[in-house]
This record gives sequence, structure tokens and C-alpha cells, in this order.
Amino acid sequence: MTRNVKTKWGIQMVELHNITITTKKDGRTLIQNLHLTLQLGDKIAIIGEEGNGKSSLLKLIYAEQMIAEYCTFVGKVLRNECSMGLLAQELSDEEKQMTISDFFAENQWSKELVRAMDDLGIHALDSDKKMGVLSGGERFKYRFLSLLAQKPDVLLLDEPTNDLDIQTMEWLEEFIQQTA
Repeated sequence: MTRNVKTKWGIQMVELHNITITTKKDGRTLIQNLHLTLQLGDKIAIIGEEGNGKSSLLKLIYAEQMIAEYCTFVGKVLRNECSMGLLAQELSDEEKQMTISDFFAENQWSKELVRAMDDLGIHALDSDKKMGVLSGGERFKYRFLSLLAQKPDVLLLDEPTNDLDIQTMEWLEEFIQQTA
């Protein structure tokens, strides 16, 4: 059973209270005293220079342990029992070794995902090609489809337009605009 906190504007999906993220290496503060509430249907973009904590913030929202190796944080992250989907900038070492077939082995498909597959020009998911050898644009397409198949309540996309051609960028922009 999902517990959502209702406000007069909608359902709070994620709440960040007084978040400060500091690097372990040099003690540099990346983010200080951040308060943020994401409600159902919200779309936000985090803009900043490279190395200033955008990816670390997304990883923290997704799962605190993802930044534990290189950062500390104080504050509170409340996910209000919503499911999260993270599209990180890079593949993990494990993902690089997976075949496309393995990458999709446990996903559940719907008409919407088959339509997205067609829109993205993906014709088959039963390939022995390793994810690590795909181009950046191909990796995005397969990873994004896999993420959508998980049906998360919240999508966290870390620089999703890197390596995309214009057609795929336009598709992604339209997808985001149409998503509730």
C-alpha cells in the first residue's frame, strides 16, 4: 500500500529537508541547506557548472548509499513510498558487461513501451551485443526503455541529452512534456 502525503496542490512525491552535501576528499560543500518538494506532475531541471553536485544530488534522492563512497550529507530525504528510476550519466561496470538481452530479461512490457521502442528505432531486444560497446545514443535508448519498463513514480535523468541526435532529443522533450 502506498502512503502519499497530500497537500492542497497535490501529492508530495519527494521531500528534501535542509540537505547539505560535502565531498569526503577535500571537504568542499557541493549543496548547502537545500529544501525541495516534488509533487505529482512536477518537472524540474537542475542547472549548474560541472562538478557542483547535480549528479550527487540525483543519486542522493534515488538512494543515499550511491554517494556514500565520495560524499557525506546531512538533512532528510523523504520519498513517501514512491518508486524511483535513475538514469545515471554512465553505465556501471556490471551494466557494461550485460548483453542487451540480459538488460531486458526482467522487464514488463506495455503498449506504451512498444510504442516508445518504435519511436526510438529499436527493433529487437534479443541481442548478444554488450551494453558497453554501444554508442552513447544507443545506450540511452536501451537504458531509458528499461527504466520506463520499471514504471517508476519519479524519473531522475542525469544529463539525458548527452550523446543524443536531434530526433531522439526531440522525442525525449515531447515525452517529458506529455508525462503527468
